Amino acid sequence: MIMIGELAKRGNVTVKALQNYAHLGLLKPVWIDRFSGYRYYYESQLMQLQRIQVLKDMGFALRQIQSLLVAAGRSYIRRCASFNPCPKARGAFLPYPGRAGATLRLDSPLE
Repeated sequence: MIMIGELAKRGNVTVKALQNYAHLGLLKPVWIDRFSGYRYYYESQLMQLQRIQVLKDMGFALRQIQSLLVAAGRSYIRRCASFNPCPKARGAFLPYPGRAGATLRLDSPLE
């Protein structure tokens, strides 16, 4: 497990953003230390964080992202392209500018 600060650093987001995502139910910590209040995440949750960031970059509001991630057994990102006229959403791969050079295949399922 990694602490919230490390996840924020790896995901190129602020700790405050991660706290907000947890509050909205987008990315909940695996464990919160009851004495210190520190939040811990699995390293695998970085992928979910990147998906949230991609959807944000496509112009979706956090409440919309929450609905998309929860709806119908975790929708495919390709489905998002039909909701959003953003030209970036129509390619085979969506780059993550400023996100460690990663790409996401638009037809990959959300976990």
